[in-house]
Amino acid sequence: LKIGNFTTLVGKNNVGKSNLLRAIKIVCENERLSETDIHKGIKEDCEISLFFEIPKELADNVKDKFEIEDKIVEVKMIFEWDDNKQKLKNN
Repeated sequence: LKIGNFTTLVGKNNVGKSNLLRAIKIVCENERLSETDIHKGIKEDCEISLFFEIPKELADNVKDKFEIEDKIVEVKMIFEWDDNKQKLKNN
């Protein structure tokens, strides 16, 4: 998915357009995942991964902060289900 200055998501109802935007927001704003974010309240671990292509001119500036492979950076959040507390925890 290439996101530019203006991006339109088109699709039928209940195909995941809002979920995609919610996942991006959770990762980019370091938010917690709630049970309502999980499909049908399934009590399992969850992982959200975002992949960004870094322009060459920027890659040199950030290579000490990120592991860059083929100009691609992965940003990942892992949420584990805690049976004792009956909620997801961010790792």
